[in-house]
Amino acid sequence: MFRIETSCSFVSTRNFVNVFLIRYYPDMHDDALHNLLVCITRALQSEQRQHAVGAGLLPVQWAILSYLRDANRFSNTPQALAEFLAQTKGTVSQSLKLLENHGWISRCADPVDRRSVRLALTESGRARLGKSAGSEWPEVLDCLTPVQRAEAEATLSRLLAVWQRSRGGRTFGVCRSCRHFRAGEGEHLCGLTGETLTEADSALICREHEAACDLVDASPRGTENIRPHANLRTR
Repeated sequence: MFRIETSCSFVSTRNFVNVFLIRYYPDMHDDALHNLLVCITRALQSEQRQHAVGAGLLPVQWAILSYLRDANRFSNTPQALAEFLAQTKGTVSQSLKLLENHGWISRCADPVDRRSVRLALTESGRARLGKSAGSEWPEVLDCLTPVQRAEAEATLSRLLAVWQRSRGGRTFGVCRSCRHFRAGEGEHLCGLTGETLTEADSALICREHEAACDLVDASPRGTENIRPHANLRTR
């Protein structure tokens, strides 16, 4: 995890990014994009840490509550959470026990597979989470035109898709950006499971998310042979 040990405000975060750009932009090299991504990651994690502290939570606790708020009904298991956080189930289970003791999350058996456990954010947990980190993000985006924003989203999506596929990782993307998503009138459809999806479902994070084919197929530098998985998984 990249970290910045500071209590910077939005303005100081923006200044930090500007200083980085001024310092490194004149000497752009093969690692420039990587360095920029690292810089942005550090700034965002610093902001998230401030929100966690403001809510009286440890960063990992804030991350768990945030994930459960945004995860869909197929992705709210301890296993999925561990994969999202890139931690072991044992490590995650300790945090889950503490959050459950505080009454911020609840557990229940899966109605279909009684061996599986489903996690949910309680009203108390939602209140503890409070305002989501990233509330300053729209102000940052004002520096981009709609075209620049679309180009940035497409480029970063392609990078993420190739990176995660080359390492066998899951994208944990928003449902409606998945290659299996089928838009409809009023209701949508998951092409992987055949289940109907509401508009609210389409905006949630899914463990089974797979990047669109064009994001992977159009990737440069010898990644043309990377393709989305063809096998169907059961939930």
